[in-house]
Amino acid sequence: MHKKHFVLIALVALAGGSIPPFAKLGLQSFEPFTLVFFRFLFASIVLYFFVPKKELSIKNLFKFRWVGLVGALNPIFIFLALKYIPSNITALFYAIIPGLSVLYLLLIKHVRTSGAQIAGFMLGLMGVAMISAHTATAGSGHNLYLGLVLAAVAVFAFFAYGIMSKEELRKEHISGAALAFYFTLITVLVALPLAIVETARKPWFDSISLSAFMATLYLGFIGTGVQYLLYQKALHVMEAAQANIFIYLQPIVTVVFAALLVHEPVTWQIVLAGFIVLLGARLALDKPKQNLRLSKKAKLSRSSAR
Repeated sequence: MHKKHFVLIALVALAGGSIPPFAKLGLQSFEPFTLVFFRFLFASIVLYFFVPKKELSIKNLFKFRWVGLVGALNPIFIFLALKYIPSNITALFYAIIPGLSVLYLLLIKHVRTSGAQIAGFMLGLMGVAMISAHTATAGSGHNLYLGLVLAAVAVFAFFAYGIMSKEELRKEHISGAALAFYFTLITVLVALPLAIVETARKPWFDSISLSAFMATLYLGFIGTGVQYLLYQKALHVMEAAQANIFIYLQPIVTVVFAALLVHEPVTWQIVLAGFIVLLGARLALDKPKQNLRLSKKAKLSRSSAR
């Protein structure tokens, strides 16, 4: 991999991996829906300036409403989960997404998968189960279980959004920046009424801390807006499998930021489970060699036919 490509992936991992700890800071002053509203409002402002003007329309906003609504479930549920569970385990939950992709391709698309990919999916589940068990036994109360369930729902929503957005990009021939913009804007519209209810119940105007305010600005402008643009750039200049290397780096970033910003301990159970989950992600991202050979043969046959 070229050095500048690795730098780009590292920046994506840095922006994405820092979101949970910064969200923890933001939640010290804001309620979850209010934090989601401000985060995606700021992100919408960033992304707006990168969307081709011909792709900005009310018609497109309505057209991509379902993709945006599914995508909105991810930040909403993950911010709700962060009220109850440590931020340093959330990135490890997201690392099972390559394994979920393998299962989706196998069961829904009937695409042949390798034994290594299936093993990767199983390892990912094992690692997440270890993290969940450790988190539940380390704390007390039913809220921990609620937090783990909310985090799992957030991961599935993110996975579903990824599938739907790829389909829309293929079908509608719209830019990635435009689709990301409509996703952030729809999330703002979904969170707004709930944020108003939260603010009426628990006003934040007089109690907001400087750290929570700065964390919210970071979440919107850097953690969301800039991250989406960097990831789209990564997908443009390299293969998707290479761009997705950020999945391995992101949990490390989250653990480091969580320790520095919100003083969350790094236990040996988290390290062990994290290693298992990342190993599973590594295996799940591998493409079967047989499929690659078949793909090359298909390309050659199509070339000869032309």
